[in-house]
Amino acid sequence: MPGDLHEAGASHNVTIVSVAFDNAALLLQNTAFVEHFNRGDVPRWIVVDNSPQPLSWPELPPWMEVIGGVTAAYGRDRGSLHHALGLEEGLKHVRTRQVLLMDADFYVIRKLWIAALEQHIRQRRLALFGSVWHPAWYYQYRYFPSVNFMWIDGEQLPLDSIDMKPRIQSDLWWRLINDERLPVPFRKTLKATRIRDTGWPLYRRYRHNRAIARECLIPHFVPNGSLRYRLEVTLRRVLPECLCLYPKDESHQTAQTILKENLPEAYAAGWEEFFWRGEPFAFHLRQVGRRMQGRSTEMDLASVARAFDRYRREVPE
Repeated sequence: MPGDLHEAGASHNVTIVSVAFDNAALLLQNTAFVEHFNRGDVPRWIVVDNSPQPLSWPELPPWMEVIGGVTAAYGRDRGSLHHALGLEEGLKHVRTRQVLLMDADFYVIRKLWIAALEQHIRQRRLALFGSVWHPAWYYQYRYFPSVNFMWIDGEQLPLDSIDMKPRIQSDLWWRLINDERLPVPFRKTLKATRIRDTGWPLYRRYRHNRAIARECLIPHFVPNGSLRYRLEVTLRRVLPECLCLYPKDESHQTAQTILKENLPEAYAAGWEEFFWRGEPFAFHLRQVGRRMQGRSTEMDLASVARAFDRYRREVPE
């Protein structure tokens, strides 16, 4: 690695790792967020280029390094597996005690957040810190950091032992309950918290380990008040988490929002919001432009640019 890469992040004991897959524009916008909100004090940032054809990158800041990705996966779990293998490839290049796995479209808007998290994690002796899967994704695991934004202490969890690979299609039960002949409400109930997606092996290994301290960001989530939600609230004491479409522990979510008023287009597009210590921390696109009819990646990029202009004024140079 070039010498200035180490020097650029010398004040930090963390390395950022992201996987790029045809989303260089989203990632490059993220560099503007990270650099501005940390006053230019950015640690080494490794980008694993998993795109089918290597992306064309402009001149990169001295603290960012793009490395070759892994061969596209085929067969079972190919999308999630390709992402997981990219993360594991990035972990091989980390030389610091701590690592932050961060999606290209996960934008943090808190002042000096890298230094703040380093201090917080050290003081609390946390092994894991990060964003949960948003409650809207009812089939994902809960109350545990996700790979969308996951800070790992490599001393407590050795990085060479971390397995991120999904086990979706190898789960016979998951394949059975996805049978379209099953009634939708019944199928959704059986799928709650069930999917073994990227990062699930880490969750399985440490979810009940009290020696592994962890902390999660709080997502904005307001249940829709449906009959299903009211039924779950009534039966909350007896209904197991694995049959609930909504998290039973509502202390892990908040009705607080900043996007609804400040960037209503982003709120309507389904951007996920996360809070830390009761204050806004980040938002996550999850590349909604590919899912929402009538929206394009270019529209999302424009919205991200407006978000940057809106929030950087609150944290001037």
